[in-house]
Amino acid sequence: MSEMTPEEPEAYNESIPERKREALVVSDAAEEEEEQEKGIFGRAKDSVKQRISSTESAQNFYKSDEYQQIEKLRSEYSEFKNELKDQIDNSQSPLI
Repeated sequence: MSEMTPEEPEAYNESIPERKREALVVSDAAEEEEEQEKGIFGRAKDSVKQRISSTESAQNFYKSDEYQQIEKLRSEYSEFKNELKDQIDNSQSPLI
């Protein structure tokens, strides 16, 4: 948009449907959650998670092929979600 003349951004903004301009803005909810202090259950959950993940069987699982496949699928799923969100945001279809 930096290469556009002053009239082009205005025309571009006017071409975006009103429903998309008024759509909800995605916020960084994860950052907001981290800012809040953890309660007793949050601290207990973290403590149990740390204790379980430090066991020998958990370490063996983290090194296994199954865990590597799970991590690969998680990253692919996250990538797919982000690409889909970008396609929806850039879509000119009135149905979306």
